[in-house]
Order: sequence, then C-alpha cells, then structure tokens
Amino acid sequence: MDLPKQLKTDNLESDVRAALEKESIPLCEGSQMLIPLLKMSPELRKQIFYAKSIGELTIGYEAIEKDLANERRGLEKADGHSDRVSRLLMVSNDGSPRFYRELEFLHRSQGGRVLICRLDENSLSLGNVLGLKHSQVKAVLLNRKTSVVNVLKSLLGVFLLLMAVKRSYCKTDLKAPRERIVAVSVPDPEVVRTYFSANPELVWASHRPRTRVRLAALRRLELFQNISKAS
Repeated sequence: MDLPKQLKTDNLESDVRAALEKESIPLCEGSQMLIPLLKMSPELRKQIFYAKSIGELTIGYEAIEKDLANERRGLEKADGHSDRVSRLLMVSNDGSPRFYRELEFLHRSQGGRVLICRLDENSLSLGNVLGLKHSQVKAVLLNRKTSVVNVLKSLLGVFLLLMAVKRSYCKTDLKAPRERIVAVSVPDPEVVRTYFSANPELVWASHRPRTRVRLAALRRLELFQNISKAS
C-alpha cells in the first residue's frame, strides 16, 4: 500500500499505516483481500462531513463507480496510472454479499490508487454523518487527495497527531542535557537564571522538550519571586 506522499512529508506515514492495519476484515465473504475496519471517531466524522461540504465527496456506489471509471480512462489516455493511494472509498457494515463482491471487482479494475475501508457503522448512521437524516448511505468516496490525506490523518486522533508531527526545526535528539535537568530541578531562582544566562541559545529554543523546560524554569522563577515579595 503506497500512501499519499504528503503523509511522508508530514512524518505521519508509519503512524497512519499502523492505524489502518490495526484491525482488518475480508473485503467480501471468501475474499483473500483484507481491508481496514475503521471506528467512527469525532475527528473522522468531522473530516468526512467537511469533505462533503467542499464538494470532495461522492455519495452512492453507482455515482462512485462512474466517477472512478471516468478518472481511469483519463489516466490511461495521459499514461498517468499509479498505484499510490489518491482516492478513499469507505463503505458501511450492512451491505449485501453482492455489494461487497462488487467492491472487490472495482478494486481489481482500479488498482491500489483506491483504498477501500469498511466503517463500523451502518448505512443509516453514515447518512447521519453526512447530514442526510433518515437516508441510507452505503458508500462514500473521497475524490481529492487533500481530503483523502485529512481523513487518513484523522485516524490518528488529535493527541497522537500533535505528538507525531515533527517540525522541521526540531532536532532528533530529544534528551535534555543533565545540567539543564539539574538547573530547573533546584528550587533556587538564581541557579535557573545563571544557567540560562550562560546558555542564551536556549531562551527561545523551538525544541519541544527545551520549551517545556524553559517554561518550567520561568514558572519556578515567578513563583519564588512572588514568595520573596510576600515575605
């Protein structure tokens, strides 16, 4: 499975892949092909609805099949076929055996560019996610790369997503020097002040561990200054 390049650029490819491989299910009865089984989280729900609101979501299997066929013809004419994921097809968990067999045929014709996932939601619930109350929706297609990437990122959850993103200005060494740990652990404002005065490059450090240490030091300094004023 070749995931979108943007995930690699954002250093999220391995995390998204792990999320997709966490739980799987055969595409249809008797199929050797396994597809991801996804839980409907609040973030995933939000990204699906957002994709619909900006016109990057196709609803209904017949419309999806038609759109993908048109895209494939265009790619063949331009000799631009690729197995890298660029479309995301999500289906409900209450389709008929025939419906899921048709999906397997669709996958064979479209190749790896279409990633198929089954949601742990029935068609009525999927309709509600899209704001279509009392309507059954068995299949939706994210038809633009940006929305595909956003939905895949949503599988990580907000907390994991924030922790996984590695800013370009961050260094790979996340271990704080022993001297810094000692400096901020000592309840003496002068020790903290002296350490950071001798190491001015740490004052505006963008490194997350350094930033946390800096904030902790400033909090201790402010606390003891307030205590000194009160006394």
